[in-house]
Amino acid sequence: MSLNRKLPLALQTAIENAYDTFARYSQLAHIEGCPCCVSEADNKILTSVPLHEISSEKLEKYSRKAMTTWGGVEDFKHFLPRMLELIATNAKAMDCETIAGKLVYADWQLWPEPERNAVNLFLNQWWQSERRKDAHSAMSCLSSLFCAELDVSRYLDEWWNDDTPLSRRCIVDFLASYSYELTQGGSSLAFWPNGFETIGIWLRKEVEISSLLSLALKQPIGTDVYGLYEIASMLLGRDAADSWFQKYQERHQEQS
Repeated sequence: MSLNRKLPLALQTAIENAYDTFARYSQLAHIEGCPCCVSEADNKILTSVPLHEISSEKLEKYSRKAMTTWGGVEDFKHFLPRMLELIATNAKAMDCETIAGKLVYADWQLWPEPERNAVNLFLNQWWQSERRKDAHSAMSCLSSLFCAELDVSRYLDEWWNDDTPLSRRCIVDFLASYSYELTQGGSSLAFWPNGFETIGIWLRKEVEISSLLSLALKQPIGTDVYGLYEIASMLLGRDAADSWFQKYQERHQEQS
């Protein structure tokens, strides 16, 4: 199987490792399912092409019904590498949080060590990739990590401690984009009811907001400055936020 060259090499390698690790779980000609929920046509959809060629559309129904009304844990392990690959290629094409929840339903933390390691390797490398993209990608990944019952604070710490330009710009945009939820207690995440509360606690405990604002001054104009202003007001007070906002405006005028 050829790797997806559009993905970071480490993520490609993690996917390849997942295929190798779970290769022992072969495709069955027929996967037992609830007759009210799963038809023979549904089964044929999953066996019509090789595993690495199954589309997200064909796997979508299975991913929702896996193990509850369609197949068992070994069937899930067979399809898991392809689901992980599709998540990495286009997270919007698959329900990432649902698949992460299925891992927990399958007691993945009790799987043999090589299988646990393969899942952890993928999730770690997926996070490395998503946290450098944009605010939505980072939040979707964090929510999925939570659904897989992993310590989200560890991933947030890793993000904050990464001083590469792409990672820094994304964390600034992330906090700015979700400033209302973080400062006002906005709408909850469907799969992570206390998600913004968890991130808010981490933010107050670990992030040096003055360093964050200094980083924001270095970002290209266009960052949600009002979102960052609200974050600064919450953590530093209105006077400090006003002072930073004035510096931001002066920089904006210089670049105009």
